[in-house]
Amino acid sequence: MVIAGLTFVIILFLLIKKLFKFVAYACIIFIIFLAYVHFTGGSVKESIRDVKEKGKKIINETEIK
Repeated sequence: MVIAGLTFVIILFLLIKKLFKFVAYACIIFIIFLAYVHFTGGSVKESIRDVKEKGKKIINETEIK
């Protein structure tokens, strides 16, 4: 039982470590995106809306084929 519990703790620690790295990368990319929008003089809401519309268009094109 002790070995199984220790193994579980080690696996949990490794998963949390990977998740933290993923969240850190996502935050950095989001900050870069906000800085880009700020320096180009655009609006964040418009940029996000444009990305959503492009994503919907791509999804619709792939569903048709």
